[in-house]
Amino acid sequence: MSMIKVAYFCEPQIGGTFTYFQLLRPVLLQRGIDFRCISPVSAERYVGSPFLQEPGVEFITLSDDLPSATLQIIERLEREDYQLAMVLPGATLLSSSLPFYLPRSVRCVIHVPMMTRGAYVPTHALAPYLNRVYAVSDRIGDDLTRNYHLSRDLVQVIYHGVDPAPFSDALKCKSKDGPVRLLYAGRLYDVDKGVFLLPPMMKSLRRSGANVHLSIAGGGPDAAVLALRFEKAGVKENVSLLGPLSSRSLSEEYRKSDIFVFPSRFEGCGFAALEAMAASCAPVMADIRGSLRVLAADGTAGRLARVGDAEDFARAIRELAADRVELSRLQAAARQRVLERFTLDRMADETARSFQSVCETPDRRLPPRPLDQYEISSAFKPTWRTLVPRPIKNWIRNTNGANGALHIG
Repeated sequence: MSMIKVAYFCEPQIGGTFTYFQLLRPVLLQRGIDFRCISPVSAERYVGSPFLQEPGVEFITLSDDLPSATLQIIERLEREDYQLAMVLPGATLLSSSLPFYLPRSVRCVIHVPMMTRGAYVPTHALAPYLNRVYAVSDRIGDDLTRNYHLSRDLVQVIYHGVDPAPFSDALKCKSKDGPVRLLYAGRLYDVDKGVFLLPPMMKSLRRSGANVHLSIAGGGPDAAVLALRFEKAGVKENVSLLGPLSSRSLSEEYRKSDIFVFPSRFEGCGFAALEAMAASCAPVMADIRGSLRVLAADGTAGRLARVGDAEDFARAIRELAADRVELSRLQAAARQRVLERFTLDRMADETARSFQSVCETPDRRLPPRPLDQYEISSAFKPTWRTLVPRPIKNWIRNTNGANGALHIG
C-alpha cells in the first residue's frame, strides 16, 4: 500500500486540536499515513516559538484575498500529491470554507472535537462536500445525526486516545496520607471549561475540613480572574497556580496527583482527562452524556458530578478524600479504562483504516463550487447568540449540557 498524504488544517497552538496532531502524526506514519499540519499562517508569526520546528508542520504564506488564498492551497495540495484534506469546523474562514471548493482529486473530511453549535452548524453546511465526518465522542455523533440530520453513513465516531506506557508506574506515586492532591489541567476559560466552579468547590471542601490541595496547570483568558476568585473564596493557600507547563512537567503533575478535576460544561473527549486517567488519577468529571460519562464508564472508573454544580464536585471529592481504599481502587480502575478503550494505538488504527476507506470509496460529494463565485457561507457568520451574556449562556449550558443538545454558541 502506498503512503497516503493527509493535510490537516490547524494552527499550531496549546490545545486539543493541535495535541491531536502531535499524538497522531508519528503513529500514523507507522501505518502508512503521512499526516501533516498545514498552518495558513506564515512562519514569521512563530519566530521564537517551539512550534516552528515541530515535525510535520508546514507554514504557508497566503494572499489576504480568500478566493486567491483558496486557489493557492488547492494548487499546493495537488502539486504535492495530497490525497486527503482534514479541516476543523469554524476554525478560520479560509480553512472552514475549503471543502466547498476542493477538486475531486483531493478527498475531504472534517474533525469535530467540540459539542457546540459553533462546530455543528458549519459541519452541517459542509456535509454535502465531505467524504467523512469524524466525531470524537458518541455525544457529538448523536447530536450531528439526530439534531443536525447528517447521514449516519457519513459520521464516524473515533474517540481520542493516549499513550499509557509512560505512566505504567504512576500508581505507586500516589499519596497514602496527608493532603489529597487535586489537579486541574487545561485552558483557563470558564465558558467551556467551567473553571470558575473551582473556587466555590475549594471553599466547600475547606469548610467541611477535607484535607486537599489543588494544583492548576494551564493558562488562558480567565487566569487573572480565577486567581482573584480563589483569594476572595479564602482558599488561596490551598491552591497552586502553576501556569502553562511543558509536556514533561505536566506528566509529572499527573504522576503525583491523586484526583483529576474536570468541570467542563461541554467536552468532546478531553485529552487531559485521558492522560490523567492513564497516570492513575481518579477523575471527578462533569456528567456529560456520551462524552465524559463514557470515559468514566458510567461512574465505575471515575466519579461524575452534575454539570455546573460546584457543591456536587466538592461532595464527590470529599467522599474520595475520606476513603483512601476507594480512592486507590478508582485510581487503578481509571488507568485500566484507558488501557481497555482509549489508547493511542487504538485511535491510530481506527483513523488509518478510515483514511484508507475514504480514499478507496466512490466519491459522492457535490461538485466543487467555482472559485469565481466565492462567497462566505452564512453558517460561518456570527449570529444573535454572540450577544447573549455569558451568565445566561452558562445557565443554558449547565441546564442542557449533560443530556440535551446545545443550541447556544
